[in-house]
Amino acid sequence: MRLVVVGPGLSLGLRRGQVEVRRGRELVERVPLSEVDVIVVSSSSASVSARLLYEAGRSGVPLYFAGPRGDLVSVVLPGTPTRTADKYIAQAEWRLNPGLRLRAAKWFVKGKIRGRVWLLKRLSRGYGLELRDTAWGLEAYYARVVEASSIDELRLLEAEAGRRYWASIVEYTVLGEKGFRARIPRGGDEWNTALDYAYGLLRGVCHRSLWLAGLYPYMGFMHVEKSGRPSLTLDFMEPYRWLAEWTVLKYAARKDVVLEPDGSLSRETRSGLLKAWFKMEESRYPGSRYDVRGVIVRDAWRLASALVDGGDWSALPPEGW
Repeated sequence: MRLVVVGPGLSLGLRRGQVEVRRGRELVERVPLSEVDVIVVSSSSASVSARLLYEAGRSGVPLYFAGPRGDLVSVVLPGTPTRTADKYIAQAEWRLNPGLRLRAAKWFVKGKIRGRVWLLKRLSRGYGLELRDTAWGLEAYYARVVEASSIDELRLLEAEAGRRYWASIVEYTVLGEKGFRARIPRGGDEWNTALDYAYGLLRGVCHRSLWLAGLYPYMGFMHVEKSGRPSLTLDFMEPYRWLAEWTVLKYAARKDVVLEPDGSLSRETRSGLLKAWFKMEESRYPGSRYDVRGVIVRDAWRLASALVDGGDWSALPPEGW
């Protein structure tokens, strides 16, 4: 299970093998640590005891600290993965070789477009065949991605396909009906903030998966490297962005997003999006016998093998809609 902590003034501790969430002296929740897969803290005023951090690390339970606008503030991961040296070396060789770097970058861009093509086809069942037409148009980008001769050209193709995708989302889905007009990272409006938040949750899953696979999350191929920026995590999450987008679309069909005066998501909205994301994460990946989280973990291990062996890689494509 996932233990989610949302709200001010909460403290997390460990007592006799039980994770306790308290507000002052009041016990809010008690869960056996042995039953917890991950702990998510979405509050800047919550506290976590050193004992819980220590025992969570020994038990292999990661802790994610998420900001109210969807930024992944911190990830506390347990232990140290094994056999990382050969993977780090291979990853660096791919990064420093222009041809190999471009080849790897194409994996992520093609996967991103392919995931969104599937989502548009799936959404066309409820929102109309116009979305399927857009999906067929996006399929034409597969060959253009393969033929791209530079990272810059690849970024232009990614942006062009993204504009067509979001234009259809605005025109034909519930997001447009609720005032969403364009995808603008950190745009400040309700639905861009909700998307930022969902992407932050996806980023946490991808970051942990890469780390467990023995890859270095801060050395990527497509995204520009900056101090503290997990470039490979940002690359690797591209083929799965449709999962975060589908989560927000499902949430929008049932509820509205509420912002606080400072522009952050309200506690109720954060709690609702977290529940919606975890439901998505635990659902079966389309066309696979594994759940979403299991597929992402396995894809990370396959990516590590491809870099070491010099083979090809692609994110598991969703199938059946």
